[in-house]
Amino acid sequence: MSLKGATSPTRARKLRSTGRKAKARVSNRPNSLSELKKQLEARTRELAEVRGHLSEALEQQTATSEVLRAITGSPGDLKPVFEAILTNARRLCEAKFGHLLIYDGERFRVAAVHAAPSILTDFLNRGPFPAGAATGLGRLASTKRVVHVADLKAEQAYLDRDPLRVATVEGAGARTGLAVPMLKGDKLVGAIVIYRQEVRPFTDRQIELVSTFADQAAIAIENVRLFDEIQDKSRQLAGASEHKSQFVASMSHELRTPLNAIIGLTEMMVTNATRFGTEKAQEPLQRVNRAGTHLLGLINQVLDLSKIEAGKLEFNPQTVQLAPLINEVIGTAGQLAEQNKNRLVVDAQENLGALTVDPTRLRQILLNLLSNACKFTKAGEVKLAARKVSDGSDFVEFAVSDTGIGMTAEQKAKLFEEFTQADSSTARQYGGTGLGLAITRKLARMVGGDVTVASEPGKGSVFTVRLPGGAPS
Repeated sequence: MSLKGATSPTRARKLRSTGRKAKARVSNRPNSLSELKKQLEARTRELAEVRGHLSEALEQQTATSEVLRAITGSPGDLKPVFEAILTNARRLCEAKFGHLLIYDGERFRVAAVHAAPSILTDFLNRGPFPAGAATGLGRLASTKRVVHVADLKAEQAYLDRDPLRVATVEGAGARTGLAVPMLKGDKLVGAIVIYRQEVRPFTDRQIELVSTFADQAAIAIENVRLFDEIQDKSRQLAGASEHKSQFVASMSHELRTPLNAIIGLTEMMVTNATRFGTEKAQEPLQRVNRAGTHLLGLINQVLDLSKIEAGKLEFNPQTVQLAPLINEVIGTAGQLAEQNKNRLVVDAQENLGALTVDPTRLRQILLNLLSNACKFTKAGEVKLAARKVSDGSDFVEFAVSDTGIGMTAEQKAKLFEEFTQADSSTARQYGGTGLGLAITRKLARMVGGDVTVASEPGKGSVFTVRLPGGAPS
């Protein structure tokens, strides 16, 4: 018989076990509020350290971007690049002042100084300085590695009273210095040097940052060298081009003078064959005349191209009535059409009125297109159409169409290139220099217009010239 409220041995053991577990759980908790506070403070320090690293990384990235912008924004000027590098290196590394030096293989000369006392700036501007073996710059030149001096007063160069070191320490108050080499491959091209006025070494992260700036400075120096080289080559090419244009202009003049005499003489002998007794030589004389006229046209094209390239082609804008000018052009082109038995057609809008343009250049544009159409068309039709167009701006449009051989898309792509024809077989069959259409487009664009082409093989071509309806600028 058991007593009421008595605990069995088994139940007692369970209670003792539960008590031990509860004590264990309690022992794992902080014993006091002070422990909670310590854990919170440690966590706060960790977060602050992370925020500090993130902020520092952002500042470094921003500084690097500023330097890169300076490099790309001034390809021929190193001053803004060096200023950006020194400004950011001094600020991010907590340095008092700094300077950037260029190395020519024997000596250092100052290229930029930032925030340095005037006594040091004046001394640096009196350089260049030899890379003495005992100095920090000497060690940098020989090893091409970072030179980091915690206390400049304890350095041998200062103890030996090196003038640059004395000016830096005693004149500017520098105590800790950092010199980072600027390298192009294995070649030393300069150095970035920053200073503190207290004995406080720079951190590894700060040294790495200045090394990044040194790489950027070396890139900027190489960019300027390449930029100057390109500028020099451009000047040489411009001079050579000018000499070429002068030579072509001179030779064209010298060739045209006797050629005009030959053309004039043959025309006179053909016209007055009975008087000169040259009836039997009429056909050869006519061949000579045609060949001379063709050669004169080629010489004129080369001369025009040289003038266009040299920017010396003159324009004389006038108010020109278009109907008479078109009739004149058609009259001249009639002989070209007859050579290949082509029919020449005019489709001009009524009341075309006047156009302010250089009449000589407009005739040249139209005759070039008509000549091209007549050359590549045999026993077909060549048409000159003219009309006014208003699509937001006023234009006069001239279209020269033919029923000739036409062109492929590939041939059209290179049609307006100088000394280029559709392909080699076309050049062999039809002749020419490939300058006429190139000059035509250049002339049209110089007066504010343009030339376009539409064509299909075997279906002919349409060349369209649009010129502004108002006075050219």
